[in-house]
Amino acid sequence: MVIYNLMEKIVSLCKRRGFIFQSSEIYGGLSNTWDYGPFGVELKNNVKSAWWKANVYGRDDILGMDAAILMHPKVWEASGHLKSFKDPFIKCPACLQFFRLDTIWDKIWNSDWFTSLRETMMGDKDSSYLLRWAKTEGKKLAPNLNLVKEPEVTISWIADLHHKFGGVEFDFKTYVGRIACSRDGIARTPCPNCGNPLPEESMAANLMFETLFGPVKETAQKVYLRPETAQGMFVNFLNILDSKHP
Repeated sequence: MVIYNLMEKIVSLCKRRGFIFQSSEIYGGLSNTWDYGPFGVELKNNVKSAWWKANVYGRDDILGMDAAILMHPKVWEASGHLKSFKDPFIKCPACLQFFRLDTIWDKIWNSDWFTSLRETMMGDKDSSYLLRWAKTEGKKLAPNLNLVKEPEVTISWIADLHHKFGGVEFDFKTYVGRIACSRDGIARTPCPNCGNPLPEESMAANLMFETLFGPVKETAQKVYLRPETAQGMFVNFLNILDSKHP
């Protein structure tokens, strides 16, 4: 929470000073995109210029180039990006949010509902505290958590684990998995957002930004924004070698 508040202050300061603005802010903004303001673009150009002087002009074993951000799709087929440049995601069937599989337990640990639950159960607490949380804070923060929907049933499954909460022997995934378990008693991974048990099957999400190249959609070629900066160097290697050959 402290880091989040600090980041908010930094972003606010950068906006007031004219360094960066949220892209399309007057229309609600576009996630993860930023525009450089008057001072921001100067700072960016200065950093780029200093880097270029040090790494290109200052060395005799590096040459500069600037590749197009759109490249032929066969480039990404040859590099393996089309086939393997994917991350497994899980979609919550209740709140419909997507989560990357390899970061999901970090998100659970830092989620509002688990932080609240962790604080409630700190120390040697009995199951009555867990029951009280399920009927109060839990209802607000994680309405789809099985502990909230069926507190008595869930608590009976985890009664033998609650005393380990926060201790050295605490089995985080087992404990949280049982909190989100279904009626069969099998531990499930809960949604970091709403607590609903997540499905076991994941889906592969292609990490490349896809667009169409051509004026007519029906005949346009599917291309991708360059996902790897170095790829431009690889496909132009012979051109650079020929043009700079002594």
